[in-house]
Amino acid sequence: MVSVLRYGTDLSLSLELPQTALWAHCDAPRGEPLLNVAEAVDHALTAPLEFPPLSQAALPGDKVVLALSQGVPQAPTIVARTIEVLLTNGVSAPDITLLHTLADLEAGAPDPLEQLTAEVRGSITRSTHDPTDRRSLSYLAATAQAKPIYINRAIHDADLVLTIGCLRLDESLGYHGISSNLFPTFSDEANLRRYRSGKSCESADRKRLRKEADEVSWLLGVQFTIQVVPGAGTQILHVLAGELEAVFREGSELCAAAWSYRVPRRADLVIATIEGDATQQTWDNFARAMAAASHCVSPGGAIAICTDLAQPCGAALQQLIGAEDLDAVLDEIGKQGPADALAATRLAKAIQRGKVFLISRLADELIEDLGMVPLAGEQISRLAARYDGSIVLANAQHALALPRNEVGEPQLVKPKSRR
Repeated sequence: MVSVLRYGTDLSLSLELPQTALWAHCDAPRGEPLLNVAEAVDHALTAPLEFPPLSQAALPGDKVVLALSQGVPQAPTIVARTIEVLLTNGVSAPDITLLHTLADLEAGAPDPLEQLTAEVRGSITRSTHDPTDRRSLSYLAATAQAKPIYINRAIHDADLVLTIGCLRLDESLGYHGISSNLFPTFSDEANLRRYRSGKSCESADRKRLRKEADEVSWLLGVQFTIQVVPGAGTQILHVLAGELEAVFREGSELCAAAWSYRVPRRADLVIATIEGDATQQTWDNFARAMAAASHCVSPGGAIAICTDLAQPCGAALQQLIGAEDLDAVLDEIGKQGPADALAATRLAKAIQRGKVFLISRLADELIEDLGMVPLAGEQISRLAARYDGSIVLANAQHALALPRNEVGEPQLVKPKSRR
């Protein structure tokens, strides 16, 4: 049996295994990708969920901010169609601010304004959120734990804020609901650290942080959002717009229908792929793919991640290089909470459980120093033949596969301490 595994923008490899050895191939999402994303955006803005059309929500003279979250597929199309509606209904281009993340800039994401005319593009304010720049932040309130909440000043001062984000499964690593596209995404470094700590992945903390993000949206009066249900790579399955809770309810159901799988049982080898351009080939998505694979790998089993990853290591991953005491490193990462904390934490826990193989554009020496085994595409079949059973999880940054005999919230196999 030959299976084609796609990763990166246009890369692929062949997996040759007996049919009995491939226990499940969770290949791409259920549903057809949109052929005309611009048309879908227009429809969503004209007939939003539980909200008047966007044309009625913005008035001439309003200061409008489009808060673009990280890694939104086909963002330039969504941004261009949204701005066209605003301009058509009297909002002045100089009164529009496009706010995007530093992570997208560093990943080489396309210019979100590239589909607009040069004249309009030059009139719109473009701002990259810097969580370390206090001058660009405004104090909003304090959390229930008396921690100060800061938000980007443009959002704080706007008459209308439109969030643009990518919906994910509730269980997705680092996802704290639809409001997390606003907070902590456009908050300060201290709040970002709280949301990417190891505790943020625990059930009780995840619920608390999600509630907190929702409260920040409410305090800011943010009511309208534009969200996509992602497809394979940079494709889009659905575009939803409207009132936050209504979009979240419908979007969550659509995400679950597209990306949730049941597999017969845990496998000794899980092969996870990440499709898409540079905006998808990130350590954040590596962490999500690793977490997804961990839900269906056997104790002591191996994980192989197929990517086109070339992004440099951040501060947390740097601490893993050559580390002998992973528990001590994890404690230190938990205290510091650098931007790649979740990626480093997931990797460290995975290599405590079993072997991790990586296909990427990173140097083999770096991969080995991080505790993984570098792998070439043509070696995947030989690797899989060494294990009794395998599961393939395509576009694992979006997916979740749970064994049929396991119910309730996903459980990770407890790692053994290695020093």
